[in-house]
Amino acid sequence: MSWVDVGLAAVIGLPVAVIVAMIFWPSQYDDPPSADDPQPTEPLPRPPARRREPRRYY
Repeated sequence: MSWVDVGLAAVIGLPVAVIVAMIFWPSQYDDPPSADDPQPTEPLPRPPARRREPRRYY
């Protein structure tokens, strides 16, 4: 096995390993909420729309 083969294996194997780790890594969203977690509140109101100035073509 030459250094080219090692480099090719690293270039292909490292991204595949990262993707597989991201798929199977446990997330915090799987855990049920505890009493210490803040409860969701009502969403914030939307700010008023800004009036757009008309375009002036000089």
